[in-house]
Amino acid sequence: MVKKKVKRIKSKSKTITKKKIFHSTKVKLSAKDFLRLKNPIIALVGEIIFLVGFLISIILYNNYSFGMQFISELGVGTTSIIFNSCIIIAPILMIPFFFFSKGKNNISQIASLLGIASAFFLMGVGLFPLTFSNMHLFFAGMFFFSSALTALFFSFYYLISAFEIKQINLFILFLSFIGFCSFIIIVIFLLFFRDPLWQKISVFVFFLWLLFFIIGNYFRCLSK
Repeated sequence: MVKKKVKRIKSKSKTITKKKIFHSTKVKLSAKDFLRLKNPIIALVGEIIFLVGFLISIILYNNYSFGMQFISELGVGTTSIIFNSCIIIAPILMIPFFFFSKGKNNISQIASLLGIASAFFLMGVGLFPLTFSNMHLFFAGMFFFSSALTALFFSFYYLISAFEIKQINLFILFLSFIGFCSFIIIVIFLLFFRDPLWQKISVFVFFLWLLFFIIGNYFRCLSK
């Protein structure tokens, strides 16, 4: 009986110590850290909204030609409400993400400002569809310009940071490669090939880079 009581006391003490250890390892996140962790998820939702809105608009648009018509044409006619709403909502969800993605050096801070600017310009594309010809062309052109620089500057920032701490991995190299490709493709579109197909390639390569950038940022926040 005494031995059984001793065993029970020991097992109880073990469970109590385990509970204490468990509770002591809980980390309290500050409001800033909480937002930093949640913003990549919110930005990912924004990107999904953009892509889903784009695909639904193509399906509902009457005889839309993927290779012959520009993306902006989805913003007029029967699909205007869906398309324009999505490209207004999506960048709103991405602005906090770009704000909290900045680091301490100048390159990341410039990249963060460019990312915020590209989000605002994308909103402008939705607020001023193709029927507002001059305003639409201005916002669309500025979106492409600022998004190309965003991908370029953030790619440089990630590479430089990885070299400084000597932690280069395949993901950073892959992310930087897509970022540089996005910059080059958008520049080619703006300067040489202003056709609908090249426009779509420019947009989707940028959003592909953004997808991996969001994922990388999320896991980077988790590791801190």
